[in-house]
Amino acid sequence: MEKDYEHRYHNLELANWWFVGRRHALLTLLEAFPKNARILEMGCSGGALLLDLKMRGFTDAEGLDISPEAIKVCRQRGLDNVTLASAEQSGKESNFFDVIIASDILEHIADEAATLREWARILKPGGTLILFVPAFHILWSGHDLVNHHMRRYRRKPLTDLIRHHGFVIVKSSYWNFLLFFPTLLFRLIGRLFASRREPRPHLFPVPRFVNATLIALLKAENYFLLRLGISYPLGVSVFALARKK
Repeated sequence: MEKDYEHRYHNLELANWWFVGRRHALLTLLEAFPKNARILEMGCSGGALLLDLKMRGFTDAEGLDISPEAIKVCRQRGLDNVTLASAEQSGKESNFFDVIIASDILEHIADEAATLREWARILKPGGTLILFVPAFHILWSGHDLVNHHMRRYRRKPLTDLIRHHGFVIVKSSYWNFLLFFPTLLFRLIGRLFASRREPRPHLFPVPRFVNATLIALLKAENYFLLRLGISYPLGVSVFALARKK
């Protein structure tokens, strides 16, 4: 992630619709776990999810991030349960965690296999991996360049990759279905002008009403996905829930 964008990212992550909607999905999934579950968030950024978990009574959640700036922001927000380390070399104890959360992390890492092996190593047998990654190469844009993404994913190749590294897929789907086509149009139009300007991220402040509306849309999608068990055929992201064998 570009350094000047990282500062903006930390300012956005507490209230921006994208982050709030994704945290809502994660918190919905975590309702199934006891409050003393050992949870590790890979790529915890400024700790927005960790703060939500603390507010909901989870007592053993911690974060890990490769960015010193992210760790600094976490500590400024009153979080000391964070570690400066990489997702593929966490330094954590084997067979220790009940849950690993990795939201928009795997696409940053060159060696997917080593990373998934590491996550399997530190999860307990039967432990849960919750994964979000960006979907569809057709959505590739300057946003991916600024964020130092290496790839985007389709659902089946992603779940095949996860299975190959010692996991059983419990549920998978695309996520952010309703905004897929507007996002596709926005990014295709953006390509017409890409050669004329520097790559730009696509996360930015929006008016309060727009932000609230987009949060409501994502929460509605989360309800159908996670409460009613409906899977989406398209989306801006791919979601997977897996258990370690």
